[in-house]
Amino acid sequence: MKFFYIVLIFFLGAAESYAISDTLKLAANVALMGSKQTGNLNQVGLTSEFGMHLSSVKTSTTMNVTYSYLNVEDITVLNDFWSNADFRFHQEHKVYPLVAMFYGFAHSYRINHALVTGAGAGWTPVKKSDKKLLELSAFVGYMNFEFQTEQAHKSSALGTIATFKTPINEAVYFEWNLKTYHSFTDSEYWGANNNISLVVNLVKELNLRVSHNWLYNDKTVPMVKKVNTLLLVGVQYNFKN
Repeated sequence: MKFFYIVLIFFLGAAESYAISDTLKLAANVALMGSKQTGNLNQVGLTSEFGMHLSSVKTSTTMNVTYSYLNVEDITVLNDFWSNADFRFHQEHKVYPLVAMFYGFAHSYRINHALVTGAGAGWTPVKKSDKKLLELSAFVGYMNFEFQTEQAHKSSALGTIATFKTPINEAVYFEWNLKTYHSFTDSEYWGANNNISLVVNLVKELNLRVSHNWLYNDKTVPMVKKVNTLLLVGVQYNFKN
């Protein structure tokens, strides 16, 4: 329910900003991929992704959602869900204010819920196109993180996001995304999600996507490994107005 309210605030704010703009642009993508997980579990599964970007001249909203389905030993079904969103103001400048959020749960990592949200600033030193850019941002706010065997950790926190994209040729581009969280009251509560992807355009709206995720949580928890990885291979469909 908290996640619903946070997303609602994001999009109500976006809607108010976009309502006065006649230059609204929408870009979205949906992907379906096979996954191979190592670390806490060594399993194959299916992963779906959805991403959306709404933008006008001065503001933008981005949201990404990932859902993974794992069947362990033909009996237990595990579900992992991760999302992130940000709302940027005056993005026509290289430095701009933003609010951002990470939220999710992961049965395969024994995480009941993980929320990090706050306000901060972004910096875009390079943006020549949607496929050639460098973006860095940081925000300070609140986190609520609960492993299945631990009490929920609630604290002020820092979140960071880095994105880099560059074309290799006309049909292929490379993408790197890094997201981190850091508790201000317990140094063990920090972690990172590092993703590298190679995207190959098959036809105008359809891509082949190969990704590798490296996930790290520093907190020592029984039956949970600190490092987990995901290898993802599948197709991605893109559309925009």
